[in-house]
Amino acid sequence: MEKNQSNEKENNESIIKLILLVAVLTLILLVVIILNIVDGKKNKEEADLKSITEAGSTEEIETEKPAEKHVYTINEVESAIKPVGDLITSEYHYKDAGVYEDYKTFFGARVPLTTDKQVFTYKGTVKLGYDFEKIEYEIDNENKKISVILPELEILSNEIHHDSFEVVDSKDSILNSQDFSDFNALEAELLEKKKNEVINDPDVRETAEKNAKALIVDFLKENPNFKDFNVDVSVKNVDN
Repeated sequence: MEKNQSNEKENNESIIKLILLVAVLTLILLVVIILNIVDGKKNKEEADLKSITEAGSTEEIETEKPAEKHVYTINEVESAIKPVGDLITSEYHYKDAGVYEDYKTFFGARVPLTTDKQVFTYKGTVKLGYDFEKIEYEIDNENKKISVILPELEILSNEIHHDSFEVVDSKDSILNSQDFSDFNALEAELLEKKKNEVINDPDVRETAEKNAKALIVDFLKENPNFKDFNVDVSVKNVDN
């Protein structure tokens, strides 16, 4: 009888140990499951945070783009137009005639029979243009507009071709032989005369102005930086 009771006690102890073992294992399994769930939630939160951060960075970059828009300066406009400097020069080729007279004087009076007279023709070239250093600029980045104000048209050079002189009529006096002895004074007079004729010719001025405006507009429009700008070219009023 005592033996049976001893066996039964041992069996009960074995069952209890088994139950405890199962409980411990179950608890360990639950802890592992809980840890996995917590870790997974943490990873998801980090991923979501990273996604939000990247999205925020993108929005920030996109927001900053207008602020990074380049603001063009007058110096950049001037540099873009600079190559056109020589092109806005107009050449005017001419052929004209003149009269050269020379005579002797005595106490301020012309001496008879001493007058020489020569009628001649000659050719020359006048270059007209605008002083690049005097050109004024205005730029409106917001409204995409460029204003170019040209100075007054100028005679940049005026040259008579000496080898083009041709005498078409000559009258020499008995006492004085014509030899263009005062040629420098004659040339200066002819140059001044032609300069005034050309600069005051409305057709010449209109053509020079028209060509300059077209070239400047074309140069700026062909420049990638200013292709979307409206370009206005005018000539400065000399009365201002």
